[in-house]
Amino acid sequence: MKMQECVVFFRDDDVDRLTDELVDFVDLFLSLGVPVNYQLVPGKLEDDACAFVLDKRERYPELIRLNQHGYMHEHVVNGVHTWHEYSGNRPYEDQHSSIQCGQRILREKLGSFFDDRVFTPPGHKYDDNTLRALEDLGFQILSASSYTTFPARLYYRLGKLLRRAKLLGKRISYNGQLLPGHRLREISVTVDADMATNVFGDLILKTSSDLIREFRRASHVSGFVGIVLHHARYKNRGLETLRDFVGFLKSLPGVSFRLIEDIAETPENRLRAPDRMIRLFR
Repeated sequence: MKMQECVVFFRDDDVDRLTDELVDFVDLFLSLGVPVNYQLVPGKLEDDACAFVLDKRERYPELIRLNQHGYMHEHVVNGVHTWHEYSGNRPYEDQHSSIQCGQRILREKLGSFFDDRVFTPPGHKYDDNTLRALEDLGFQILSASSYTTFPARLYYRLGKLLRRAKLLGKRISYNGQLLPGHRLREISVTVDADMATNVFGDLILKTSSDLIREFRRASHVSGFVGIVLHHARYKNRGLETLRDFVGFLKSLPGVSFRLIEDIAETPENRLRAPDRMIRLFR
């Protein structure tokens, strides 16, 4: 069966310190000629890491984009520490101030190499106050997560029919589209490349076979597939897994690699692919 055309983007989260893992990860994707959106945590971004990504961005402008990933990537809600920042009805003014502070830091440190169109909320969690703050600060694209399992797609479908941003307390993904009531376009990841657990609940790396299977499922749902990674997870064998996976994608005639900003400029109807579930409604 001939594969439909599919656009792929890679997003690497949690860039803040200069580590061997970050250097090796960046070098791998540069050697493969595959573009990546790097999500920087402004409140934790160290000077040597900043210098490193700036140098790479200047030398390889078509393969590297630098975006904002929250402010501190942590927050205390009702005395409880969390790794996300923008949910739980955190007041608009508080969220706006936090996001603006991070935006100011990245503008000062990165200058024109900071692409301030894209915002990735830590933990993929956000609420309407987050969206309002992002719009008021000039962001154009929200990159979170969009699940592709059958129950998730059915849930999103129902929410879209009702034009709801949330349903039963959970958000509706409008991946590839404008979020209802907002000027922000959602360009979210559909494959989590490195977060799996074993029977004991320990985090483990996915195999290339796992990634290929998840990619095939995601490519049936949308005309683009976003893949999120965390460079800190990749050493030795893990990098080879990524190399094998990217090699598989490059071998498919219908696959092309883009950056989030470029995908967001594509008309919505060109990003949609036939969803087998949707046919049940026809």
